[in-house]
Amino acid sequence: MQCFLSLGKVVHKLSEVDLDWFGRVKLIDCICNLVLLHPQIGQTMIERLFLMLKDMDYRVRLFLARRIGVLFQTWDGHEELFQDICLNFGVQMVVYSKGKVIDAKEVLAAGPQPQPIMETVVVTLMHLALQSEKIELEAVFMICVISAIDPCHRELVSMVLNNISRELQYMNRMKYLEELFGSIIFCWVACGVNLAALVETRHLFLPDAEPDHFLQYCCPWLLPALLINENSSDLNWVAKVTCQPLTVLIKNHFTSIFSISMALHCSKKPGSEKGTLVLQSSILHFAQISEKERDKLIKRHMVSIVSCVLSLCSCSSNAIAPFFSRETVLLEIQTIVDGFLDLDDNHASASVVDKINIFRPDRVFMFLVEIHFKIAAASHYRHKCHRLAGIEVLISILGQRASVLSTSNYLFNLMGSLIECHALQDQCCRILSALLLHFKNNLSAEATSMLGEQLQFLVSKLVECCIPSKTKESYDSTASQALSLLRILTVDSDSSMYDYVKELEPFPELRIFDEISKFHEELCHTYSIRGHLLKFVKKSCYLPPRFLLSSLQALHKKLMNVEAFQRGGEAEVYFKDKYWHGDHEIVHAVWKLFHMCGSDDANEARELVSDFISRVGAGDPYSVVFHLPGEISHIRLGKSTDISRAMEVSSDSDVCISEELLVVLMRILMKYLMDDSVKIVDMASQTLRGILSTERGQSALQSFDSYQKSLIEVIV
Repeated sequence: MQCFLSLGKVVHKLSEVDLDWFGRVKLIDCICNLVLLHPQIGQTMIERLFLMLKDMDYRVRLFLARRIGVLFQTWDGHEELFQDICLNFGVQMVVYSKGKVIDAKEVLAAGPQPQPIMETVVVTLMHLALQSEKIELEAVFMICVISAIDPCHRELVSMVLNNISRELQYMNRMKYLEELFGSIIFCWVACGVNLAALVETRHLFLPDAEPDHFLQYCCPWLLPALLINENSSDLNWVAKVTCQPLTVLIKNHFTSIFSISMALHCSKKPGSEKGTLVLQSSILHFAQISEKERDKLIKRHMVSIVSCVLSLCSCSSNAIAPFFSRETVLLEIQTIVDGFLDLDDNHASASVVDKINIFRPDRVFMFLVEIHFKIAAASHYRHKCHRLAGIEVLISILGQRASVLSTSNYLFNLMGSLIECHALQDQCCRILSALLLHFKNNLSAEATSMLGEQLQFLVSKLVECCIPSKTKESYDSTASQALSLLRILTVDSDSSMYDYVKELEPFPELRIFDEISKFHEELCHTYSIRGHLLKFVKKSCYLPPRFLLSSLQALHKKLMNVEAFQRGGEAEVYFKDKYWHGDHEIVHAVWKLFHMCGSDDANEARELVSDFISRVGAGDPYSVVFHLPGEISHIRLGKSTDISRAMEVSSDSDVCISEELLVVLMRILMKYLMDDSVKIVDMASQTLRGILSTERGQSALQSFDSYQKSLIEVIV
């Protein structure tokens, strides 16, 4: 401690010396390092650091811009830190933050700002946006407004935004700004920045767009913002530029206007009365409709409104409009769906009664696909988490209806793919916990089959969450949640799940898994590697890629364990290898695995399949090379046996495919409902919807069991 005090005094004395530009750069470095080493002592130097934001030398300001993020790594209260930094820039800027708003009139009245200082401000704001998601929006908004007010900064602003998008793993600037666009528009209107300037900077958001097309792109956010801020002159200007009557514009964008205004009304925050005014008066006036016509529009667009409201959800309890907290979004949907119904006084749960059947399983599937698209579009976890908040709200709204097979199947798969990201693990665990709770109360044979198919995939992801890594050495709260979920899926699971639990790969030899490992080993006393293999091969054609690989890996590890045990106990029996080469059913099953190796993403699977095939040929290697085991006609390399047989049956038909081939096609499409890509999921669901809308499709559906039917009937 004494050492740091002495070091602090030395740095403090240096700050009082008249240093050249290089000396001041070194001073910045010293202060930032001191902040990292001992924040309490470093804090006494922050004021000196802030003074150098106005340094006369560009090189000093630029170096400080790159290092000032250290403050955000060290202390909480990022909003307050950000405001302090903005105050110390020494220039007038448009600001929209939770604590302070400086509108465009004040800035324009102050006159032009020094160009070199403003360039450093833009670069500093870029580094701050990258350092903290808490002030990212405010920083990016300020960067965009600087571009709007002073055209000479537009090239620099484009490069800065390109850099932010690249650092946050977005394909381009436009994809990145899509995540913030609604909030930027609301801040723009609230600060009174000229809309013509917004159109002039349209290349930042939508390249090669004409002014009218760009404003149409803005309308879902711009119209609600203008109505809430009672800006009638700008509303008329938008109508003029887009060459559409204002009444038509309002009606065309009724869904977003109503959704955002209703959310503001339900927020009960200062300014919520503006949302009420739009709902009761402004929307009627500008759209030239009566209350009765407004209510008809609400009923007509109810499903779209619910979908839009879910997209307004934010993880933040104090989100900037047009985004709102989970609690506000939940209350809004309850009010919209159940608000006009005579509910019992004792209905106090978060779920909706939904007498008008908005949350039918097919519509819930549609909501999930739409949210999934938004999750996929958000490349960085700081934006994905807000999309996941919409799923949290949806599960709360659904209540027990979340256990509907098509809904829970989609959600288990989606959470399993997202839980790999450490920053999202807490949310994913909460969602999985809520799903499993509903599941436990609605257990059925179909539900067991659905969860059983995903069990290995989910368990492997949860195990990873529990294992300390180099960056996460301690056992944190997320690991505790993940371990609790593992217990629910194994030790505390229903006995109907035990056959699936047996097939899990062995758990890591860590103390935290002791109880689960012991339970798993006890179940495995009745485990059969032969039965596991035959069962896996039977369903392998229709497993989604990620389930296929995780199941194959688990099977291979189980085989390694069995062999290790046999080597130790009965080596002579093991090396005779009768178990593999002498069992024709096993031989045939292993060769059926060959179809896995055809896909582009099957590298890991190929290695495992080749090991299985080598065991089949053990004792007579020529049988692998020259004589495929089993009946040749039944083994079509690169194709599913079922597809080959169905194609043979249908080859005589010149008119249409056979029902058998249609069934096989539908089964394969079902597999793609669980694909990694939401685009593939959407295409598969649309194709199934088209098939099931026909008489032959409905006839083919009768070949499916009740579990399979429940997964795809909601597509229609």
